[in-house]
Amino acid sequence: MESSHTFRQMEVEALDQRLSYLPEADIQYLTSAGNGQHEILRRCCLGILHTGTDNDSTAELLERYPKFNVHIDRTRDSIKFVLENGPLSAFIDGQRIHAAMREHLCSAAIDLIFHARAIGTPMGRQEITDAIFRILDHASVFQLIPPVADPFKRVENSRYELTRITCFGGHTMKPQSEEYTYVKRVCQQLAERFCEFITGGGQGAMRATFSGAKAGYTFERITNARAFGFNCPGIITSEPPNLHVRPLVILPDIEKRLEAFIRASMGCIVFPGGPGTAEEIQTILSVLLHKENRDQVYPIILTGPESSRGYFEAIDTFIMKTVGRDAIREPEPLYEIIIGDPERVAQRMMAAIGRTENCRSEHDDPKLWYRSLYLPEEVQQPFNPTHENVAKLEINRDQSPYALCAQLRKLFSAVVYGNVTDEGVKSIRENGPYELRGDPAMMQEVSTLLERFVAERRMKIEGEYKPCYKVVA
Repeated sequence: MESSHTFRQMEVEALDQRLSYLPEADIQYLTSAGNGQHEILRRCCLGILHTGTDNDSTAELLERYPKFNVHIDRTRDSIKFVLENGPLSAFIDGQRIHAAMREHLCSAAIDLIFHARAIGTPMGRQEITDAIFRILDHASVFQLIPPVADPFKRVENSRYELTRITCFGGHTMKPQSEEYTYVKRVCQQLAERFCEFITGGGQGAMRATFSGAKAGYTFERITNARAFGFNCPGIITSEPPNLHVRPLVILPDIEKRLEAFIRASMGCIVFPGGPGTAEEIQTILSVLLHKENRDQVYPIILTGPESSRGYFEAIDTFIMKTVGRDAIREPEPLYEIIIGDPERVAQRMMAAIGRTENCRSEHDDPKLWYRSLYLPEEVQQPFNPTHENVAKLEINRDQSPYALCAQLRKLFSAVVYGNVTDEGVKSIRENGPYELRGDPAMMQEVSTLLERFVAERRMKIEGEYKPCYKVVA
């Protein structure tokens, strides 16, 4: 029976010059079932169309819209998306699609074509980094947008040089929560200091980041800031882009997305989150702990309201008891924790960015791309979280700190995969929960942290959470 919340068919014209006169071969590539690209496009489109809903389960979304489909037809000068059996909420009065969703549909198509035609499947370390650079460059991430002329300012003072900061945090964070309000306050403070932001582009902390930033831009009359949302096909149905995102950039996989977060920003702010945020923290620590990066600078601030103090104490305790205090604190601390003080967060980050700029200048790096930073292959190579691969993770101290962080990154990535992707949910249903194994003392710390995520409802937006894992010492 067809739901009253589902449309039968809608056509959306692509009002993007980059899709004008698209070659027939590119249209065939996107819509061919044989190469798997049509399914990727279908999932990206469905994810974009269900923006704003409280659902982070890909499996539930696909079950709700099992007949959803997308075709691409030509118009005189461009193309149009022919959408079938999707969420009616994407259209105003059931007629006109939200402008942001139209933009995101176009961005997804453009990026998917570029991945195939110009990127392929890069394998080597430098080849992967170069591919990420080309994807971001093709999406105009490195293009500086001039501000709109302001009649109340002298021309030479109206061209703001904006600093880019990556923000991490949980997608389950509720708009009415103290944490959400705190994220907005922090990002308003940074926006008033001429910062723009990169996030995963989803709900929760990611949406709060851009919401707070907009207030800061309004106060300072900043007209040229953008809200970068870096996403990927594997999670876009569970973390669809929020309506603040502009531009949406699709990376091929989680690992390339994580590398893009780091290289395209001058530092990062970490707000409270769940296993996905833990994965992001471990990725950055793995990179900074590598011996090739001893003279590199990338500031990290972990912050939240007073009610989140226990959360960050738990994160800090976990890192100290697994990776080790000496590795994290010597010769200088790799991160700073600030509780309940948005202004101080902004001041400390801007001071640290001054050191970052000096470091990049010494390495002849452009401000918008951390070219000289070394990313080990353990972080770059895609991890396939099968039950067998998860059971083989080496969570022990018989390795360097950077390698241990890379292993912990994969562990948290598996939890995310099992929580929100349809392939992960299906695998857990058929094979049982992942078995997380390793050094008994370390696995106790893993268990304690994951239990806290569950207790604080950081695993899933709505509904009862059933763990996709069991910790085996």
